[in-house]
Amino acid sequence: MKRTLIILLLGIFFLASNSFAQSTFWGLSVGTTSLQGSDAYTSEISTGGAGFATEFHAGMLVKFQVPISPITPIISFNYTSLKGNDDGTETSQSIYSLGLGGQFTISAGRVSPYIALDLAYNYFGKYEVTNPPAGYSSSPLPNGPTELSSKSRMGGGIGVGVDINLIQGIDIDLSGRVMILNLLGKKNSEDNLQSFTFNTAILF
Repeated sequence: MKRTLIILLLGIFFLASNSFAQSTFWGLSVGTTSLQGSDAYTSEISTGGAGFATEFHAGMLVKFQVPISPITPIISFNYTSLKGNDDGTETSQSIYSLGLGGQFTISAGRVSPYIALDLAYNYFGKYEVTNPPAGYSSSPLPNGPTELSSKSRMGGGIGVGVDINLIQGIDIDLSGRVMILNLLGKKNSEDNLQSFTFNTAILF
């Protein structure tokens, strides 16, 4: 699955870069991801949850500027390593996200605020537990550890941000987004998993 995501990302990047030629800007990004909404993910380990909260993420951001248009198509890839810890029990799971979306520029200039809409393919890696407490496998949570299993989901969200042009050819992108990571593809009464992300990228 990791190999498939990488191949897909490189393929989209290659095709889009050829299409937009010199209007392509890309760079590395870092930020934080905070999870909300799903008890299986956010409740304390002692109550049967995973104990995940806020973690750092890293990835890549690509923007394609369209002449005389306030809309900028974007591609993003983020890797988030979730970790929980409670009285000697450790939990972990990775999320790989490949996003496609667009930014609507509110006001163009050296400092350009925008509104963003995104769709994302999210792959949740294997959920791992070290030294689980007694009875953890039969969690009292309605969706229990089963909801934390490896899976793929389609997500979507909205956000706001600002592009800051430092010098010719170098921009800083600052943004915040609200996403539902499993908007489509939920199974067995799976709860919505919501994330709040804050991201910083340097684009060339």
